[in-house]
Amino acid sequence: MSLLIAPTLLDSYDWLMKCPPSWREKALNDLTGTLSRQPWKPTPAMEAGTAFEQHVYEDVFKDLSTLTYSDNYMKVLRRLQGFFFQQKVSFTITVDGVEYYIGGVIDCLKKTEPKEIVDIKTTANFKGDSQFLTKWQHRVYPLATLIPDFTYLVCEWLDDKCDKLKDVHEVHFHVDSFDQLRDELSAQIRKFISFIESDKTLCDFYYTTYNKYNKSKKV
Repeated sequence: MSLLIAPTLLDSYDWLMKCPPSWREKALNDLTGTLSRQPWKPTPAMEAGTAFEQHVYEDVFKDLSTLTYSDNYMKVLRRLQGFFFQQKVSFTITVDGVEYYIGGVIDCLKKTEPKEIVDIKTTANFKGDSQFLTKWQHRVYPLATLIPDFTYLVCEWLDDKCDKLKDVHEVHFHVDSFDQLRDELSAQIRKFISFIESDKTLCDFYYTTYNKYNKSKKV
């Protein structure tokens, strides 16, 4: 049976490796919490983002000519017409003889040409493309679908009420080589596994709790 690895888990590992020293303790606690499947409560900002996405999924199927929402919100709805929403995808990748299962849910998927993956993000402060292009989501979902074009549709809140949009941004990523991308993912998984296996607590959590199968590489 394959071992599970999620894009967010790779992101957590990346952050732990790159964060300032003052953030390292929290980053390690967050990674440990993910591996041990500790329950967590979404922040108000997360809840606002989820509610926003749900409204988009409902409104995009309406006759847009009858809607009187803000220009920015209408821009989002027009951008996503013709897409399928909340599509589950998965694939496996073998690294050093071990098979890993990587799955997720794509926010918006266009299955006709030109095919495209779009992920909706909400933020209080858009800081530029690099805010998103350090993540693994836009590299994993193209491998799962073999669709090379991925866009983060970033909806920036007007204020902390999180009920109106200040602006809508697009952050684009294109896969030039799926083989190279797969190699990059393999290298990242290899580094992640090497790191957790250097720590008995993290190792035990990954193989027995995060994966839920009480398994290791040897079984």
